[in-house]
Amino acid sequence: MAMDPADAGAAEIALLRSHGFTAAQIVAAAQVVAYTSYRVRLLLGMSLIAAAQHTPRPPIPPLAQPPEPRPLPQPAERFPVLTWHPWVEAAAPPAKEAGADAKTPAKWSPFYLTLLHDPAVLEERTALYNAIMTGTGSLGRADRELAALATSLVTGCEYCASVHGRRQVQLSKDQVTAVALAEHGAGSVTDLRQRAIVDVAAHAAVTPPALTVDDIHRLHAAGLDDDAVRDMIAVAAMFAWANRLMMTLGSADATTGRNR
Repeated sequence: MAMDPADAGAAEIALLRSHGFTAAQIVAAAQVVAYTSYRVRLLLGMSLIAAAQHTPRPPIPPLAQPPEPRPLPQPAERFPVLTWHPWVEAAAPPAKEAGADAKTPAKWSPFYLTLLHDPAVLEERTALYNAIMTGTGSLGRADRELAALATSLVTGCEYCASVHGRRQVQLSKDQVTAVALAEHGAGSVTDLRQRAIVDVAAHAAVTPPALTVDDIHRLHAAGLDDDAVRDMIAVAAMFAWANRLMMTLGSADATTGRNR
């Protein structure tokens, strides 16, 4: 789960259950690994922002010649609505209404009901997630969604990529960038600011994270100040957490039944 969450799935969950682990224990263990993945990336990013203040900015090479335009599917086709199914039984729905406060998910979905096995952690994670993704900050909401999408594509979380690809399109009104990224990779993103966000998010997504001071300088050169860089690193780190929970505790499918 820490190295590559695609390697942990239903068989591994079933093995834990066969050894007597309860659903609550499995969720707690998954939260520890996922939170650590978040924390490692966040602290690395913050230390690099500080180091960049004392490091000369290298020349930023121009982007390579953009590839020939290729046909793209419509956003709704590339980012369909998926349903997530847990591999452990969900907790019972609580008496607390969804969206009751900053620590309560907006919807008691199967994912959040699964995480509800560890309610104290879910409360704190929900508040932190909302602050990072929708709270006030220097980085615009559409750019945060682009970072979430780029991270999820590298990690391999189809559910998160679908959700945040749709949101990026909705917020930016751009029908091309997110779809092109998902279909053809970072080389299809030709805007300097968006490409910097996509590439740096990808560097944060791999294990061990490949972030360097040059990544911070590149974001600065693309127009992000230190506060916006902190926002961007926080998003990429959060999705190291979110992707691992989604991919390890369950699977997603569309109406066709296609699993991740």
